[in-house]
Amino acid sequence: MTESDFIVDRMGSIVGITPMNQAAREWLTANCQAEDWQWQNATLNIDGRMAPEILEGMTAAGLTVES
Repeated sequence: MTESDFIVDRMGSIVGITPMNQAAREWLTANCQAEDWQWQNATLNIDGRMAPEILEGMTAAGLTVES
């Protein structure tokens, strides 16, 4: 099991972001607007062009990311 707050999976032009704890889920909910269809179980799937800014925000908030 990972100790990171998020696991990031790059799948071509799509990036999956999976929060691994409550703090990560709260950050994602507060900072990312998403449609229901973007979620696959606990993973938020986003356009890869948006990922760098979101990942930067996560790390700026003190959260850890594993890819």
